[in-house]
Amino acid sequence: ADIDRIKSEVHRQTSLCQCSNKYDVQQIAEGRYRFGGSQSLRLVRILRSTVMVRVGGGWTALDEFLVRHDPCRGNRKKRAIYRTTAFEGL
Repeated sequence: ADIDRIKSEVHRQTSLCQCSNKYDVQQIAEGRYRFGGSQSLRLVRILRSTVMVRVGGGWTALDEFLVRHDPCRGNRKKRAIYRTTAFEGL
């Protein structure tokens, strides 16, 4: 059950990307995924009904992880912050 929920959430989050060169996420084994061009595998689990990715010694929510590591999402966030700060100066 948790495995299916993780798969569907990973698919949902990655399908939000509309880029021609999508950020690659591959399931390698149960609960282990490869994100982007990295050779390292990351643990993915559900903690308190949120899909979490193991990062260093802690856990990060999947959407936050993708914002930090998917170049498309990172650029979108930077553009949004830039627009917000630009309008605050007016």
